[in-house]
Amino acid sequence: MDALTFVSKLFEFTAWPIAAVILGIVLKQPLEKLLGRLTSAKHKDTEFGFAPDSQNAPKLASSGSIADAVPQDSLGLIAEQEALIYKSLEDLKIDSAEDKVKVLAKHHANLQIRSAYAQINSAIYSSQLLLLQALNTQASPVELSFFYSYYNAAKNSYPDYYETYSFEDWLNYMKGSGLINTKDEKYFITVFGRGFLTALTEAGANQKRVY
Repeated sequence: MDALTFVSKLFEFTAWPIAAVILGIVLKQPLEKLLGRLTSAKHKDTEFGFAPDSQNAPKLASSGSIADAVPQDSLGLIAEQEALIYKSLEDLKIDSAEDKVKVLAKHHANLQIRSAYAQINSAIYSSQLLLLQALNTQASPVELSFFYSYYNAAKNSYPDYYETYSFEDWLNYMKGSGLINTKDEKYFITVFGRGFLTALTEAGANQKRVY
């Protein structure tokens, strides 16, 4: 299964993937106050960032007009989806701006997690995925030595690549992605990591990788 199929499968678990965009436009000012401060998320011992790239962030006109924020829609696709979203809001009797912001915040967070899963799916190595699956079966945190056999097996299979890819780099990718964490110098799979494995299974993603 290719990356696009994986992403589409993941978004099957999200009710309104485009609603976040449309509601973000409609509720621009309250959302700026609510979501503008969201740069990271934390669940128990796990934290991962959502900081935007300020250099690539689009600059909106200063007039504050909604017309300046609405993207071009030459094919009418956004307008069509927008009508469906407003109809859904009516059917669900979500009328107030506050309730709409709450709905959007939930979907916004869900989309960020699913997007992160898709990015990890395209980058994670076979050895790291195998290690993650093994950690998922452990009843308690493990010593760092637990990791060595997975790294060394990959290094033996791909010696040229791992000549410049150290154990620390290999380990830090998983920790930096929020898949694993440490407690009392022992390692465990995070809730985010368990969710990633669940998403792979539910999407039927190909789990055969290189390295």
